[in-house]
Amino acid sequence: MAAHVVAMINRFWAGRSWRAKSLAVLLLPLPILIAASAGMYRAQQGEQRARAWVQHTLEVRGDLQEVLVCLLDAEASARDFLLTGDPSALGLYWESREVLGPLLDHLTDLVSDNSPQYRRSNEARELVRTELDDLAALCQNAPKLDKSVRTTVGGIEMPDSGRDFASRIRGKLTAMQMEEDRLLQARSQAVDSARLRVSTVLVESVILALFFQLAGALLLIPGIYTSWVSLYALPMMLGATQFWAVRKGFYFTGAGAELPLVWSVLLVLQVMLGDGPCRLRASWAPAA
Repeated sequence: MAAHVVAMINRFWAGRSWRAKSLAVLLLPLPILIAASAGMYRAQQGEQRARAWVQHTLEVRGDLQEVLVCLLDAEASARDFLLTGDPSALGLYWESREVLGPLLDHLTDLVSDNSPQYRRSNEARELVRTELDDLAALCQNAPKLDKSVRTTVGGIEMPDSGRDFASRIRGKLTAMQMEEDRLLQARSQAVDSARLRVSTVLVESVILALFFQLAGALLLIPGIYTSWVSLYALPMMLGATQFWAVRKGFYFTGAGAELPLVWSVLLVLQVMLGDGPCRLRASWAPAA
């Protein structure tokens, strides 16, 4: 059975013209080109998504750090006011209070895709607001209180006497930081894997591009099926144009897409001009 199939293929192939055989050989790499282009696109999209998640994690970590800093500033400002009685000492408190509201809202929006982090963020936001309100109440009532009772308001201990309430806030924020550190490690590994996939597809594409360039060098210059070879090499040049455009920009001086774009235009012009009178073999049979 196999020998019969091989014999049929041989007879079919032997009955084709040299031009048909050449075109068949030239068309063989096109499915590989399509597959490589699709693989490169998927790999690039995967890498971009992985990088976006890493950037997202870094943004969350930055917001957490800023929340902690603002909270410490507010507590230190309130403590200074209680010790000195100078109203100007509350300036940093009011600045921190103004920043913390939008900052906590932004943090909650960032982690809305992660249910445990979203829950922690909402709890931390409510705790921070409560502490800021208690600090404001303590500072407002400070002139009416003697020093022996200035350290507590509503049964909640303030920084100078244990910081139990503030510790709950820090516990929530620390738990969020630990989770984001874990996510950052996992997402960084995903970026490395995506970059490796891109590199693998890129090497395969370079090998395929070299084949296209070899075909162009051997057939375009002497004028063998010039129009067909120009169409054959055009996808490779368009792919090279897109590859360098998204990485280096347009201009040739910056290793951009200018040169492959010019080549692509020239290949299209070559197809439109035809093989020329000095070609060795015509792409199409001359009209009778």
